[in-house]
Amino acid sequence: EVITRPVAAAGCLAWYLGAMPPSVYLETTILSYLTARPARDLIGAARQQVTRDWWGERRQRYTLYVSEVVLAEAAVGDPDA
Repeated sequence: EVITRPVAAAGCLAWYLGAMPPSVYLETTILSYLTARPARDLIGAARQQVTRDWWGERRQRYTLYVSEVVLAEAAVGDPDA
């Protein structure tokens, strides 16, 4: 069983020993790349693809966090995207 949050010193030791996944704090750009229409320019399309690849293949390795500020900012985006 993987511990999802540290419990005093034992939790810190578990993280250090690799029993807990590291934390990643997502910001608005990640959510935008995941949900946006396909970019027309090469660099934008590449960023979207790299983000989608990471999301599909690697996000399970981390405990993900999103702040209320990021959610509020993302909610203002284009509803048709």
